[in-house]
Amino acid sequence: MELFRRRYAKCREVMAEKEQDCVVVFPGTNMYYLTGFLEEPLERLLVAILPRSSEPVFIVPELYEKQVKTSTWITDVRAWKDTEDPSKLLNEVLSSLSLIDAKIALDTRMWARFFLMFLKVAPKAVYSDASEVIDGLRAVKSKEEIETMEESASIADRVTKGVIGRCGIGSREKEIASLIELELRKLGVESLPFRPIVASGPNGAFPHHKPGDRRFKRGDCVVLDLGGAYKGYCSDITRTIFIGRCGSKEREVYEVVRQAQQLAFESIAEGVEARRVDGAARAHIADKGYGERFIHRTGHGVGLDVHEAPYIWDGNAQILKAGMTFSVEPGIYLPDRFGVRIEDIVVVEGTKARRLNKVSRELTVV
Repeated sequence: MELFRRRYAKCREVMAEKEQDCVVVFPGTNMYYLTGFLEEPLERLLVAILPRSSEPVFIVPELYEKQVKTSTWITDVRAWKDTEDPSKLLNEVLSSLSLIDAKIALDTRMWARFFLMFLKVAPKAVYSDASEVIDGLRAVKSKEEIETMEESASIADRVTKGVIGRCGIGSREKEIASLIELELRKLGVESLPFRPIVASGPNGAFPHHKPGDRRFKRGDCVVLDLGGAYKGYCSDITRTIFIGRCGSKEREVYEVVRQAQQLAFESIAEGVEARRVDGAARAHIADKGYGERFIHRTGHGVGLDVHEAPYIWDGNAQILKAGMTFSVEPGIYLPDRFGVRIEDIVVVEGTKARRLNKVSRELTVV
């Protein structure tokens, strides 16, 4: 539990810098990061109120009281019954902590119904997005977090290699996607942060294609994008393979994407702006004549969430720091024809980066 206490102490420091009086976290990864309690969002009010200048308080439904007490370092856990109005307890807690008219940072993913409850209970408070306080803390991973992410990436690598060997003419997108999910579960992932993407032939031109009934054909380009949460930390990897043969156009596009991914990777270092990494990939793709076909950012942070800070896009001047982990995944998408994307998770280590994924990025025909 000491780990979560230390994180809260750092959070308090950031609150002071941002002139915030309190952070409120809702069930999800922010709550887990700061309190140690992990639960899915639910329709009952369950929040942790984390003040800058006093001790934190959990407000929980009665049925969660014992569970929360055994899962967190926070000792002040106040429960409400289903027959009670939770807004009354919320009012009591905010009043006792002198937060009724304070500056309160609410969890980004808090449901609107609970935000409205805060507005009703404390209409004079000044509300802001807690991401301004928490995201910077979560973006820089500890040595222990990186070690866990290496384990998570290793599982994704094993599944990717195994699934590539199971692909062939006649394979169905849905079947390969189901196989990916099964193999991830077998190797110990607790949950899937996103459904696997298996996009064959013209479906590959849709970056977030949902696997369907299409069967792989000879000459198809197939995009495989998968990941799972292991010990809470996410993996995310994409490889593009070819079925039976690879045409000249497909080979050309693949090489452009592979080179763009490598150039972006080589541009990463502590002190570099996130947009420079995006620019390295984007400039190469544009130089080869495919600029308009690169239709998404180059990457996103990965950790407790599969999408978190830092975001690697051309408008983000955020300075990269040692310990940041994020994806590098340029792609080219030709409508009605095919798409190519190559993705690895990397960690910033001083003057360079290190890939957590080890699966070959060379052109692969199966």
